[in-house]
Amino acid sequence: MIQSERWQQVQQLCEAALKRQAGERAAFLKEACGKDEDMRREVEGLLAQEEKARSFLEAPALEAVAKVLAEDRSPSLLGQQIGSYKILSLLGAGGMGEVYQARDTRLGREVAIKVLPSAFSTDADRLRRFEQEARAAGRLNHPNILAIYDVGTHEGSPYIVCERLEGETLRDR
Repeated sequence: MIQSERWQQVQQLCEAALKRQAGERAAFLKEACGKDEDMRREVEGLLAQEEKARSFLEAPALEAVAKVLAEDRSPSLLGQQIGSYKILSLLGAGGMGEVYQARDTRLGREVAIKVLPSAFSTDADRLRRFEQEARAAGRLNHPNILAIYDVGTHEGSPYIVCERLEGETLRDR
């Protein structure tokens, strides 16, 4: 089977499983995948990632935002150098950090850098979630997922460097 056909089949099974109650999914996948254990494991992996994403998105952000707003905001990184990345502009900010447009001075390309606020770098749960995001995205390779180029720490604040995409935001969409 061609890889793209298999991926489409995995996606279809995942979407069908998501339409069922959590307790019904295992039986559905057992029947739908038959003896193709690899297919079942791929779909279960996607379902697990979807569940992690949902729990992350549904986590109360008010507490995190209040903590950041209560403390002094980190000084702007505009114009600074983080590793080999020259910060050009702020693209956006949210409960889990700030995203900057930067220039990779080694490779001469535009990138995006997500920096965890210093207030969160001492919060074990936030730091774990940030690192988990970097590891999960770094393991994936798909046209609809940002490529992760680098991770590091700048003055105690962890950061993720990824490809810079142009287009509309999800909020605008």
